[in-house]
Amino acid sequence: MYAEEQEYILQADYVTNHGNGGLNVSLELDAQSSNWYDLIPQVIKPSLIPTGISIQETMLVLRYYSAKDIIFRPFLLFACSLPPTIQPPQALLEISQTAAYSCQQYIRVAAMRLSEPSASTEIVIHS
Repeated sequence: MYAEEQEYILQADYVTNHGNGGLNVSLELDAQSSNWYDLIPQVIKPSLIPTGISIQETMLVLRYYSAKDIIFRPFLLFACSLPPTIQPPQALLEISQTAAYSCQQYIRVAAMRLSEPSASTEIVIHS
């Protein structure tokens, strides 16, 4: 996922197309996190666009978005570090959008949870 030689760092298509399997590993982890969410029993499955959800549901949603952020953050950081003269490949842009969206959703759900006193406040703050 992280190229060691400087010449590769400046080639955005290297990261998305070759990257020592980094992209493939990340895409597999993303697919597994989506499968995990799909397999949650309907009785306890939280909405990923929550409004007024319980503490337990909040924690599941926060874990889901946190995992997506962790999976794709290196690609977002890489895209942000590119010189303005290099156009990132479409695949890198899409991955970066997923990472940014996951962060946004995490913050939104955490803000909802933190607006009320809760025993999970410390967990949300440190996640």
